[in-house]
Amino acid sequence: MSEPSSSSLNSSTPDSERKHPIDAVHFVHHAIKHAIRDTAAQQSGNVTGEGLCRILLELAVDEFGGEGANVLKQWNIQTSDDVGLIVVRMQDAEVEEARRVDQNSNFAGWFDLDQPAEQWNLKW
Repeated sequence: MSEPSSSSLNSSTPDSERKHPIDAVHFVHHAIKHAIRDTAAQQSGNVTGEGLCRILLELAVDEFGGEGANVLKQWNIQTSDDVGLIVVRMQDAEVEEARRVDQNSNFAGWFDLDQPAEQWNLKW
């Protein structure tokens, strides 16, 4: 298994100038590993954007409690689009587990940490 590194993931940002600290990348990597083992987060054997976002938010609460949203925001993970951007960068860097995330998966609109959870498209 290849581990993400900051130089391989933040060096080229063709579709965005947005940077994510290596802790954010590692956390998304951690969430992908969990999603790979959770069939509810998958469709046709690949992790979906919705499934990965759900697991990432659950892990944030499990690991950081009530501060989970604040930690994600400090890492520039504000919306599900940010998660998708990190995944694409991981796939570009050939991080093995990231290849298990459906490349056609839509990350747009699943969550926005500035909005109440009731307004998210992501449902539990």
